[in-house]
Amino acid sequence: MRAFFALLARRDRSGIASVLLESTWLGARVPESVAPPSALAPALALTGLPSSAPAAEAPCTSGAALPWAVGSLLVPEGLRGLATASAPPSPRGRDAVSTRPGRSASAPPPSSRVGGRGPNPIPLIKACRDLGELEALVEAEAGAWSREGHIKAFNTALNLAGKLPAPDTATRHRVFSTLVAAYLPLLGGLPDAAGCTIPLHACAKAGYWGGGLAAALLQRLSRDRGALLGTANGQNHSNLWWSLSEARDSAEGRQVLSSIDLPRLLEASAALLLHMPLNSEDCSNTLIACARLQWSNESLTHHLTARLVQLGAEAASQALANSLYALGELAKDAGHTPRPRDLQGLAGPVAIRLSQDAAAFKPQELSKMLLGCAKLDYAAPSLLRPLVAAAARAAPRMKPQHLANALYSLALLQPSVSAHGGAVEALAQECKRRCFSGFNPQNMANAAWALATMRYPDQGWYAAAAEAAGRSGMMQGAIPQNWSNLWYALALVRHQPASESRLLERTAEAAGVLRQGAEPQHCANLLWALANLRLYDERLVDALAWRLGELLGQDPKQLTGQHLWNSLWALAVMGPDVLSGHSGLVEGLLREVERRWAAEGGGAFVDDGLTQLWYVQLELAHAGGGELQGILGAGDGRQGSLLSSAKAAAEKAATEETRESPFELQVASALQRLAERLGPGTLVSVQRGCVVPGLGRAADVVVELAGGRRVAVEVDGPSHFFANRPRDPTAVDGPTELHNRQLGRARSIAKVLSVPYWEWDGCKTAAEQEELLSGLLEEAALADANTRAASLNGQLVLTDSEAQLKAQELMARVQAAEDGEKLAKSTAREAVERLESRLREAGEHSARLTSDLESLRAERNEAQLRADELHRQLLELRARLSDAEHVSKQLRATVAERDALQEQVNTLKNAHSQASDDVRLLRRQLDSLQSEAQRLQEDRTRLSAALEGQRLEAIMGGMAPRTSGRIGALAGGRGGAQADTMGAGAEAGGGMTPGPGLAAGEAQRAAPSSFVRGYSGLAFPSAGGPYGAPSVGASPAGLRGAGTYGLGGGAYGGARAGQLPTADPATRHRVFRTLAAAYLPMVEGLRRGADISIPLHACAKAGYWEGGLAAALLRRLSRDGEPLLGTANSQVLSNLWWSLSEARDSAEGRQVLSSVDLPRLLEDSAKCLLDMPVTRSQHCSNILIACARLQLSNERLTHHLTALLAGNGGQANCQDLANALYALGELAEDAGHTPRPGDLQGLARAVVHQLSQNAAAFKPQELSNMLLGCAKLGFADPALLRSLTAAAARVAPRMNPQDLSNSLYSLAILQPSVTAHGGAAEALAEKCKRRHFSGFNPQNVANSAWALATMEYPDQRWYAAAVEAAGQPGAMRGGTPQNWSNLWYALALVRHQPASGRLLERTGEAVGALRQGADPQACANLLWALANLRLYDERLVDALAGRLGELLGQDPEQLIRQGLCNSLWALAVMGPDVLFRHSGLVEGLLREVERRWAAEGGGAFVDDGLTQLWYVQLELAHAGGGELQRILGAGDGRQGSLLGAARAAAEKAAAEDTRESSMERQVASALERLAERLGPGTLLSVHRGCVVPRLGRAVDVVVELAGGRRVAVEVDGPSHFLANRPRDPTAVDGPTELRNRQLGRVFGAGNVLSVPYWEWVDCKTAAQEEELLIGLLGLEDVDKAGGPADKRHSGAALP
Repeated sequence: MRAFFALLARRDRSGIASVLLESTWLGARVPESVAPPSALAPALALTGLPSSAPAAEAPCTSGAALPWAVGSLLVPEGLRGLATASAPPSPRGRDAVSTRPGRSASAPPPSSRVGGRGPNPIPLIKACRDLGELEALVEAEAGAWSREGHIKAFNTALNLAGKLPAPDTATRHRVFSTLVAAYLPLLGGLPDAAGCTIPLHACAKAGYWGGGLAAALLQRLSRDRGALLGTANGQNHSNLWWSLSEARDSAEGRQVLSSIDLPRLLEASAALLLHMPLNSEDCSNTLIACARLQWSNESLTHHLTARLVQLGAEAASQALANSLYALGELAKDAGHTPRPRDLQGLAGPVAIRLSQDAAAFKPQELSKMLLGCAKLDYAAPSLLRPLVAAAARAAPRMKPQHLANALYSLALLQPSVSAHGGAVEALAQECKRRCFSGFNPQNMANAAWALATMRYPDQGWYAAAAEAAGRSGMMQGAIPQNWSNLWYALALVRHQPASESRLLERTAEAAGVLRQGAEPQHCANLLWALANLRLYDERLVDALAWRLGELLGQDPKQLTGQHLWNSLWALAVMGPDVLSGHSGLVEGLLREVERRWAAEGGGAFVDDGLTQLWYVQLELAHAGGGELQGILGAGDGRQGSLLSSAKAAAEKAATEETRESPFELQVASALQRLAERLGPGTLVSVQRGCVVPGLGRAADVVVELAGGRRVAVEVDGPSHFFANRPRDPTAVDGPTELHNRQLGRARSIAKVLSVPYWEWDGCKTAAEQEELLSGLLEEAALADANTRAASLNGQLVLTDSEAQLKAQELMARVQAAEDGEKLAKSTAREAVERLESRLREAGEHSARLTSDLESLRAERNEAQLRADELHRQLLELRARLSDAEHVSKQLRATVAERDALQEQVNTLKNAHSQASDDVRLLRRQLDSLQSEAQRLQEDRTRLSAALEGQRLEAIMGGMAPRTSGRIGALAGGRGGAQADTMGAGAEAGGGMTPGPGLAAGEAQRAAPSSFVRGYSGLAFPSAGGPYGAPSVGASPAGLRGAGTYGLGGGAYGGARAGQLPTADPATRHRVFRTLAAAYLPMVEGLRRGADISIPLHACAKAGYWEGGLAAALLRRLSRDGEPLLGTANSQVLSNLWWSLSEARDSAEGRQVLSSVDLPRLLEDSAKCLLDMPVTRSQHCSNILIACARLQLSNERLTHHLTALLAGNGGQANCQDLANALYALGELAEDAGHTPRPGDLQGLARAVVHQLSQNAAAFKPQELSNMLLGCAKLGFADPALLRSLTAAAARVAPRMNPQDLSNSLYSLAILQPSVTAHGGAAEALAEKCKRRHFSGFNPQNVANSAWALATMEYPDQRWYAAAVEAAGQPGAMRGGTPQNWSNLWYALALVRHQPASGRLLERTGEAVGALRQGADPQACANLLWALANLRLYDERLVDALAGRLGELLGQDPEQLIRQGLCNSLWALAVMGPDVLFRHSGLVEGLLREVERRWAAEGGGAFVDDGLTQLWYVQLELAHAGGGELQRILGAGDGRQGSLLGAARAAAEKAAAEDTRESSMERQVASALERLAERLGPGTLLSVHRGCVVPRLGRAVDVVVELAGGRRVAVEVDGPSHFLANRPRDPTAVDGPTELRNRQLGRVFGAGNVLSVPYWEWVDCKTAAQEEELLIGLLGLEDVDKAGGPADKRHSGAALP
C-alpha cells in the first residue's frame, strides 16, 4: 500500500517516475501478492498528468546507477523535476547532431558555453561551409543568442543563410524560419537602423517574406515617422531601398509592403539621403530601386545623379552602368527627365574609361547603358561611338539577353545599319554563329525586330532565326507580343520562311495563347505580316480573328484606326473566302470604321488607311458582299462620304504610282519600239502610267493588241518579290498579288503581264529586250486563245451532256410507268386473296361464337345453383358469429385477469433481481474486505523490512544529516498526509472526495476526453447545379466518462486519471510500458470486471495500445465474459464500450480489436445491459455514442437505451440529451438505425422542456450537436426546431467556428431557406463575418458557404468576406479537394465572382492535392463553378482535367452521368481553345457518354444533361471538331440516336424559355411601339419568343431592320449577371456568355444585344424606354431624321 499512496501523492509525471524508480514492485515477473491491481491501475491512469520537467531515463539495474536515481529524489522543492546537476549531461558535438532529409549531415563545432554571455559566436557562424552546417548551428544556438540579445550573431547568420548554396528553397527557408522565430523578440530593443536593414536585406536576397520578420522590421523602421532611420548610413539606406524593390516581385512581399505606409517610409529615407554623403554604389542601387518601384522623387533622383557626376572618376563602372539604365527606366515608367548637364556628366566618365580601357565595362553593363540611352533618347556621339564600338568588341562574351538588348537599343537610337560602324553586323553575326542557342522567345523576337527595323540585308540571318524559332520547344512560353514582333520583322524584310523551318506550324500551335491574351496591335500586326508573306493557316487566322472580335466587343476604343484597316486589308489579301469565313469580324470592323468616320470626320483617317479600305471594298464587291459591301457604301454619292473619300485616296495613290522609274521608262520605250516594228495590225497602241477607271489602280504600261484586247504590263522590281526567293516569278508578295488580282478583274484589261527585274537585267541589247516583250505578249495571246478554245469546248461538252441526261430521263419515266402497271396488277391480286381469306376466317369465327354462347348458358345455370348454396352458408356463419362474440367477451375478461397476475409476477421478479444485486454487492464487499485483510498482512511484513531500512537510514544520517532530513520530509510530509486523506475519503464514501477545484456534484462525473469524429466531407450539393448533399461529422459536447466506480483504490485511481490533463505522450507511454509489463502476469487472476475496465479505460484515454496489456485484458474478458461482466454495473460497461470505440481511431487499437471476437463481446455486454437497471442518463448517452463510433446497430439495445433516456427525460442531464440526439443521428447515417418515433418525441419534449425552463441550459456545442443530429435523422419536429434555432441564435457569439459551421449546415439540411429559421441563419452568418472567419479551418469555411448558398442567403458582403479570408496565405492550408470544390460551388450558386484573383491563385497553388486526391464529383463541381463564374486558371483546369482523365481510365463507373455532362459543358463554356487543349479528356468523356447511351438508353439521361451535350456539340462543330464532333453525331438521323435526343431536349428547353416574363413583355411592347413610330423603312418587324432553328436556343425578341439585318434582343434580368458586380454590363455569368456566343454565330458579330435590367428599371416613361432601345439598336440618326408625327404613340402591342 505504501507504493499506492506514494503514487497518488504525485501530481506530476516526474514525481510518478521517481516513485516508480524506487518501487520494488516493477520487476519483470512480480507476483500479484507483491504488485496488486489496486496499485498498478491508478498508475496507468495517472500517466495523463502534465510533465513539469524533462522525462527521467529508464531505471538502471546496475549498482553504479543507483546513487543517481536516489539523488534525483533529493532535489529541493524549488528545483522541479529531475533536471539537476547530478543528472548525466547530454553529449554535444558532431555525433550528437541528428540529421533529417534535406539537411547536410555535417554539424557545427561543439559549444563551450557554460554560463553568462558565452564566447563570441561570429567565428563559428562564419566557419560554416554549407547550409546544412549553418542549420545545425542555428538550431542548437539560436535560443541562446536570443536570450543573450546577440543581434550581430543573428545578422551574420541571416546574411550567410542568404549566400550559401542550398539544395532547395525549402532548406534555406527552414533556416530562416528558425532564425526569425528567435530574432523576433529582440526587435523592440534594436539600437540602430542597421539592425533592421541587414536582416531585411538578407530576407530579400533569399526571397523569404514569411514568419513576420520582414513586416516587423519595416514597421519598426516606420515607427515615429522613421526616427530610427536617423542612425542609418548610406549603405543602410541603399539596402533598405533595394529590399523594398525586391518585395514587389512576390505575392508575400507585396503583402508585407501593404502592412506599412510605404510612401511615407520612402519619403523619410529620401529626406535623409538628400543631406548625406553617398558613394557611387549607394547612389546607383537607390536609383535602381526607384526604377523598380516606379517611384520618382525629382529632388532625390536629381541629387543622386548629381552626386554620381560629382564622384566622376571615383565612381565604379558598375555604378555608372546601373545609373544610366535606371534613369532610362525612370524616364519610361515614371516620366522622369534627368537634367542635361547630369547626363553629360555621366557620359563623360564612361567615354573616358572606354577610351582608356576597352574592357572597362562588362558585356552586361554595356548592354544596360545602351538600353538606358535608348529609353532616354540620348544619342550624344561622344558617348555613343565608344559605347557601340565596345559592344561590338564584347559581342562574343555577351549572353543572349545582352545581344538582343543591344540590337534593340541600336534600332531605337538610329534605325540604320550603317550608322553604327559595324557594331550591328558584329552583334548579328554572333547571334547567327551561336545558332541562337540559349535565346528565349523575347530575345529572338527583339533581335529580329531590331535588325529588320535597321534594314539589315542578310537573308541568311533571318533564315537561321526562322529555323531556330521553328525548333520544338524554342518558343515555349512565348507571349503574343513575341510572335507578333517576330513575324512583323520577317514581313518587313520580305522573308517568307521555308516550310522546313516549321515556324508557321509552331505559331499555329500557340493559337490558344493568342486567343486568350493577344492585344489589338498583336492581332493586326500578325495578320498584316501573314498577308504580306502570303501565308495562311486556318487555326491561326481563326484565333486572331476571334480575339479581334472579342476585343472589339469589349471596348472598340482599344483598336486604333490603323489596327482596323490593316486587319481588314490583311483579310482581303488572303482572299474573298477568308473575308466571307470571318464575316462577323469583318462586319464589326467595318461598322466601327463607319462609326468613327461619322463621329470624327476625315481628319482621323490617313490616305493609306482610306486606300486600304477601298481595296477591301473591291474584294467585297467581287465576292458579292451584300450587306457587308453596303456598310462602307451606305452614303456613296453624298459629299464627304467614307466610300467616296476612300475611292479618291486610292485614285490619288494610283496617280502617284504613275511616276515612271528608270526601269519602267526602259520597258515602255522598248514596247513603243516593238509597236513601231510590228505595225498597227498587231500592236495598236502603248499607253504609259494608266489609272484604271473605277478601280483606283495604276498599270505601268497598257498595250492594246489587234482585236481590241488590252494587256496590262507590270514592271516588277525587287520590292515586289520575297527577298529570300530570288529569280522566282511566283514569289510575289501580298500587296503585289492583290494588285495583280484586282487589275485582272477590270473589264478593260484582258491580261496582266509581269516583267521581272532579273529577266530584264539579263537583256543586254534593245533586240533582246524587244524579244523578251514579244515573247510575253505572244504567251498572253496564246493563253487567251487557249482559254477561249477551252470555253467553247466546255460549252459543247455541256450541251452534249444535257442531251444525254434528257434522254436518260425519258427512258427512266417509261420504265417507271411499266413498273407501276406491274405493281398495280400484283397489288390487286393480293387484295382479292386477302378478302377471300378474311371471309373464311369470319365463317369460322361465327361457328365458334355459337358454341361459346351455349357454354355460357350452361355456366350461368351452374352459377345460380352455387349462389343458392352460398346464401345458405351465409346464414349459418351469422349464427356462429353471434356465438363467437359471446366467447370473445369471456376471453377479454380472462386476459385482464392474466395481465394483473403478470404484473404481480413482474414485481416479484424485480424484487428478486434487486435482492440478487444486493447479494452480489455484499459478496463483492466481502471479497474486498478479505483482500484488504490480506494486504494489511503484507504491509506488516513490509513494515518489518522498513525498520531495517530505517536502521540503514540512521547510519546514513550520521554521514549526511541533510539527506536524512529530506528523506523524512518526503516520506512523512507528502505521502503520509495525502494517504490519510485519501483513505478517509474512501472509507466514508466508497469513492473520491471532491478536491479543492471540484464541486461535490462534479466529483462523481469525471470525464474521459471528448471524442472527435472527423468530417467525411461534403458530397455534391443539389441546388440547381451539381448534385448530392454534404455529410458532416461533429465533436459531441464533452462526452463524459464513467465517474467513480465505488470499488476502492483502483476505482479512485481511474477517477483521478479522468481529471488530470495530458502532455508529453513519450513520457506517458514510457510509464505505461513499465506498468503494463508488471501488470500482465496478473490478468489471468482478475475476478471483477472493474479490474479489467479500469486499466483498459486508462489505456484508451492515453491512446496506449502497445505492450500487449489492452489485448490481454480484452482476451480475458472475451474468454470469460459472462462471469466477469456479471460483476459489472452500468458504469463499468459504459467505460468498456467507450474504450472499444476509442480503439477504432488508431492502427494499434484496430490491431488489438482484431485479436478478439469483438461482435461476441459486444453482444454479451449488450445482454447484460438489457438485463440490468441503467438508472443514469449519462451511461445511456455514452453507450449510444460508442455504438455510433463503432457503427454498430443493435436494435434492441439502442431502442432500450433511447427509451430509458426518453422516459427519464425530465431528470436527464442536458449534455446527455445532446449527445444522445447526436449519436442517434450518426447511427442513422452510418448504420441505418431508425429510432422509434415515440422515443424521438420523448427526447424532443425533454429538450424543449429544458430550454423553456432555462434558455441557457445547453452549451453552444450541445446545441450545434443536437441540430446536426436532427439533420442526419431528418427529424424536423416544429416545437423542437423552433426552440433549438432560437437558442442557437442567442448563443452564436459564444460558438466556436466548428459549432457555427455545423449549425449552418444543419439548418440548410433541415429547411433550405433562410426565412424558415426565424433569424437564426442570419445571426450565425453575421457572427462568422464579424469574426472575419478567424479560427475557421478550410472545412468550416467551405461548409458555411455551402449552407448559406443552399439557403439562398443574399448578403454578397458575407461571401466577399469569406473569399477574402480564404485567400489569405495559409488560410486554406490542408484543405481537401472537397473543401475547394464546395467553396467554389457555393460562390457559383450565388453568382459571386471573387473581386481579386487571390482565391483563384490559392486554388491554383493547391493543384497538387487536386491532381492526387480529387474524386470525380469534386472535379466536375469545381469545373462547373469556374465556368459559371467565367474564371480560368490554366494550372487549375489542367490539374482537374488530368485527374478526371485518370479516374476515367481507372473506372468509368466512378463518374455519374451528371458529372460527365457538367464537365463537358464547363469546358465548352471556357471556350473552344480549352476544349481542344484537353481533347484527350473530351474524347474520353464523349465516348463514355455514347457508351452509356447505347447500353442504358434514353432513360438514363435527364433533359438538362442532354441539353448540355447539345451545347458542347455546337462548340465542337464551330471549332471544326473533326473526330470529336463525330462521336456524338455517329448515329445522327437514326431513330433514338443520342445527338437527336440532345437536339430535341435543347429545342424543348428553348421552347420553355419562350414564356415571357413581365420585363420581356414590356421590352417587346416597347419595340413594337418603336417599329410603328419609325416605320417599315427602318424597323421591319418584331418577333417575340423565337426558337433559332438547328441551334436549340431561344431568343427573347428578334428585330428585323431595313437592309435585312436581324438583331437578337435578350432581356437579361439579375440571374444573368454576377451578383457582386451590380450595374456592370460585362459581368454576365458563364451560361449567358455561352448563349450570347452561340447566338452571335447565327446573327453575326454585334447583332446579339442585351437589355440589362437596371437600365430598363431606370426608364420611368415610355419615351425613355424607346430612347434606350434606339441607342441599343444604333438608330440614333434615323430617329433624329424623324418619322411621321402621327405614328408616335405608346401601348400598342402587336401580336
